[in-house]
Amino acid sequence: IEGRDNDGDGVLDVIWAKNGTTGQIEFGGEWDAGGVDGANASAVIQSAINVLDQYHGGILYFKPHTFLHDSPITINKDNVVILAEKGAWLRATANMEAQIIIGSSTYSNHIKICGLTLDGDNKAQRGIQIKGANEVRIYDCFLMDHVVEGILAKSDVGIDNTHRILIRNTRILNAPIGIHFQAGNAYTVSDSLIHFCRINDPTQYGILLEDTQRITVEKTNIGNNDQAFIAAIMLRSPGDQTGSPSIVSGHTFKDIYMENQVASPGVGIHIHIPSGGNPIQEVQIQDIGMLPQTNATFVKIDRLSSEISGVSILGFKYHPSSTNTNAIIIGSEVYNTRIETYGAYRNTIHQVINDSGIGTVINGIGKESAGAGNPPSTNWNVGDIVLNLSLIHISEPTRPLYISYA
Repeated sequence: IEGRDNDGDGVLDVIWAKNGTTGQIEFGGEWDAGGVDGANASAVIQSAINVLDQYHGGILYFKPHTFLHDSPITINKDNVVILAEKGAWLRATANMEAQIIIGSSTYSNHIKICGLTLDGDNKAQRGIQIKGANEVRIYDCFLMDHVVEGILAKSDVGIDNTHRILIRNTRILNAPIGIHFQAGNAYTVSDSLIHFCRINDPTQYGILLEDTQRITVEKTNIGNNDQAFIAAIMLRSPGDQTGSPSIVSGHTFKDIYMENQVASPGVGIHIHIPSGGNPIQEVQIQDIGMLPQTNATFVKIDRLSSEISGVSILGFKYHPSSTNTNAIIIGSEVYNTRIETYGAYRNTIHQVINDSGIGTVINGIGKESAGAGNPPSTNWNVGDIVLNLSLIHISEPTRPLYISYA
């Protein structure tokens, strides 16, 4: 996909789609090849995608130009690859549901978008919307200035789960919600990975996961500077979609850095069940960091219905300040939360936890009693006892070894 800038303003005035094998212009251009208006980037790109059916898929290769489009680019095919050279820029010029829609009316398999910049220009609702698809890969892209979300994945087609979505090394700037995965029409979003991404200036959520299954987010940075910001990562179960699973489970958030630049910093990772929602189980949070350390809530776990159980919080990239008594908030009827930290913070982690949960374990021991201000005593650190036991070496155990403590 390429063209020509006639007036030198940096935007293509004539666009064409050229066959990479024959070199023939098949759509658009000066002579409106294929009956497609060469001044209409949406029509040229869509025509090129539609013709891929006869080849059982193919590659659309974008040259480094700015393409203006006034309607969504829809991918209802299998095995479609959009590959862009550095500097290829697709800018919306009109209000639209999304700049690229995958699986609009039929389920799509094996879609890849690599290297493309999507500029919503505060007109397009979203950069990429996945309605029903399997094996979607979004690599090395930049999405900016969208009205609702940078990327939305939702099972609207009603054929199967939208699953195996991989978003990698992608930056999202200036959208209320950076990435949104949501259960939809009879199915959910599952078995997907967000890896090595950067989300800047979301005004509500960096990543919002609603009634999803087995989603991993790792090595991702989320930066906010808006007073209305709610959470860097929100996992919740509204339970209000026909595709909502009966139990939301299997999520991992690892190596996450969150930075807030406002007085009201919101929450780092929030796990929440609103009224009418379904249980959330088995969530692992590992190696997280959040600024400001003095008053930021790194993790909040709460519910208004059903129950949350089996959340593990393992280690911190940046430890909260010892004066921050709400760094971790565990609400009522939150069961079996496990918190572990290492090194210099091992005996001070209890100071930053506000715990009203049931069965909370901190560094290997249960809490003394429910409620804020009642963390385990630093003198009762079974985790340290086990560590010290591991250093004992008995060469010839000829008699039983008894260890007692008061």
